Amino acid sequence: MLSHEQLHSLLRESSLESLSFTEGERYKGNMHFASNSLNEVVGFNLEMIEHALSSMNYMMYKPHVNALIAEHELEIDQDSDEYRMFCREALKYLYDIMKIEQDRCKGNYSNDFDRQVRPALVQTTALLPQASAGDVKSAKLLSVEIQSFMEWKRKKKGKTLKNYDGMNKLVLKILGDKPIDQYEYDEILAARGVLEQIPKNATSIKG
Repeated sequence: MLSHEQLHSLLRESSLESLSFTEGERYKGNMHFASNSLNEVVGFNLEMIEHALSSMNYMMYKPHVNALIAEHELEIDQDSDEYRMFCREALKYLYDIMKIEQDRCKGNYSNDFDRQVRPALVQTTALLPQASAGDVKSAKLLSVEIQSFMEWKRKKKGKTLKNYDGMNKLVLKILGDKPIDQYEYDEILAARGVLEQIPKNATSIKG
């Protein structure tokens, strides 16, 4: 069982990686992380997280939580109090990430997190795959964005992260591979619903 300190250390590390990735994309000029592209999505996610925390219904965010658990090669029974605690604490951290991104969309970097880790964000950017000037002019396919993220994760983590491979294939199978700015909220929510029904150990698909 994870200790309180281990749990929060894991979630802090994950938060830093997420915030480093999004800011790194801005350093590269990726307009999909500009305020006009991201602000509405961030606001929507904040409302959904608030609802999940207040209702104590974490079903929608199980794929997010399960990905964290798989990445760190943990074994946690989904019917246990430990899993419910992991879900709740992970959502609190995700909420903080969304609030910071909401500030960033307004050009506000005065939050405590950005002030403390800005040097680390700049340094981490050196590990990110570099995009050509043409990459930011039009939306890239979902498969390309997934590949870019996974390359960054592999360089950052120094491991293959095989646990993600099956899930990535499932996401592409469900959503189809098209430019990321063409997906609608209802498509994303429907995909979440399907993923929630997939067994935890289903890591590969055919086709």
